[in-house]
Amino acid sequence: MLVSQSKDKSVSPLDNLTIVIMGASGDLAKRKLFPAVFTLFKEGFLGKAWRVIGYARSQYTKQELIETHLLPFLKKYDQKDLDEFFKHVHYLSGQYDKEEDYQALNKLIDECEKEGHTLLEQEFRAQFEHKQLSGDEVFDELEINEAMSPSTTLSSPKSFKARNHRFFYLSLPPNVFLVSATMLGKNCKSRTGYNRIVIEKPFGRDSATFKKLSLGLSKVFEKDEIYRIDHYIGKEVVQNLLVLRFANVILEPLWNRNTVRSVQIVFKEELGVEGRGGYFDSYGIIRDVMQNHLMQILALLAMEPPVSLSPEDIRNEKIKVLKAIEPVKIEDIVIGQYKGRVANNQRILGYREDPTVPDDSITPTFAACVLKIKNRRWDGVPFFLEAGKALDERLAEIRITFNDVPANLYTHTMVMANELVIRIQPNEAIYFNIMNKVPGLGDKLAESQLNFTYKTLYDVKKIPDAYERLILNMIQGDESNFLSSEELKYCWQIFDPILHELQDKVVQPDPYVFGTAGPTSTHYLAHKHNVSTYYRFSSL
Repeated sequence: MLVSQSKDKSVSPLDNLTIVIMGASGDLAKRKLFPAVFTLFKEGFLGKAWRVIGYARSQYTKQELIETHLLPFLKKYDQKDLDEFFKHVHYLSGQYDKEEDYQALNKLIDECEKEGHTLLEQEFRAQFEHKQLSGDEVFDELEINEAMSPSTTLSSPKSFKARNHRFFYLSLPPNVFLVSATMLGKNCKSRTGYNRIVIEKPFGRDSATFKKLSLGLSKVFEKDEIYRIDHYIGKEVVQNLLVLRFANVILEPLWNRNTVRSVQIVFKEELGVEGRGGYFDSYGIIRDVMQNHLMQILALLAMEPPVSLSPEDIRNEKIKVLKAIEPVKIEDIVIGQYKGRVANNQRILGYREDPTVPDDSITPTFAACVLKIKNRRWDGVPFFLEAGKALDERLAEIRITFNDVPANLYTHTMVMANELVIRIQPNEAIYFNIMNKVPGLGDKLAESQLNFTYKTLYDVKKIPDAYERLILNMIQGDESNFLSSEELKYCWQIFDPILHELQDKVVQPDPYVFGTAGPTSTHYLAHKHNVSTYYRFSSL
């Protein structure tokens, strides 16, 4: 019988820990996941007996995986640390839909856990013999190990059994999510510890496919074993949003429809799809970025104060906000698709010119929409969401524009609206745009900044990568930075109607040139809702 998870879901140093990365030969695994696990190992978060097992269809040996996929992204680290880390790395090649391959994976995990158990038992006995732990501390460890033999005593540990935790990270194409999760659930789950499965976005293409995915997962994994990851929630500035709002009394009186004119949440990328159009063309920018990353940021910005910082209380408030948002209407959205251009005598391909994209594709690479929250705090305030590829800069930020000064006294000059800007990337920062008198004998006014940039106050090298934070949260059983099925259900309800309408009516995206700010129709949409898209002080 599987062990039920108690309130304390963390892993003990005397537990066996296995992390399986499905899709280990993929881009996400080599660029983010393995480096994140290495950092957690180096910082001492993985205990004594742990291993990371890569699983993919690619026919690699362990050494080939290390040389071609791991070393290029870890070469900046000390070789001694890398050699120790690679002792814990394993690799198995297999298909995602063949049960015998998952049985082979389960066998490999069993073998690793036996080796780990021997190591942990030696460590446990050494602590007794050398009295490195006091009696109370030993007793605490005994309590943590639920599967330990009843005959074990403080004076003479006759037997020792470590819990075996198995955590599965699905870094896979969406079309094999469910079959892989089903095979793992049937063949590879631990019976003496925690099982957790991490699912990457996209969580379906619409409400129907999301429900199908959720139902399939629920057949093989319990609700508290499923961790739906959105790496944007793990970014340092996004993590700071609740602190900024609820640990600073100065902002709460301003955080409502009485003082806020508009809220913008912007995600801009300079790159196009560059040969990766196969995946992107099936989903588009709305599903890929807007429905998940930007909606999670919006929920954190607009939610009411939670009763506590528990995952349940935070999720409850986020869900209340999402339920209050009306579905997007066709008149409140702009979609675009980039076209090619010539730069430095070289042709930069447009979206449809990419060999991985159909010639007649209507998939948007850009979208801007206005969301309306029907509650007392935000009724009447437009939330302007913008996301796109092949734009003029790489930028992710939140821009809160306040109302104009009533009965303005300084009629001889332009008084700009105050703004609070929260820069997520690059160059993380939080700053206020305010009006200020220019020093001198005159009465000239100018816009100035009250700014806090992370690089001036902190060592930015110590800011953890989002995946480091989220994988550690998963190991510790902390669900606060992961998405619940309820949150995603309401996110899909907001975008589902417009996605189907765009598809059914074969709406053609507005063209924009690669490397520009996006379709000009975006500015008309913004102007219609009194949203200023003229970004000031964007060069921090």
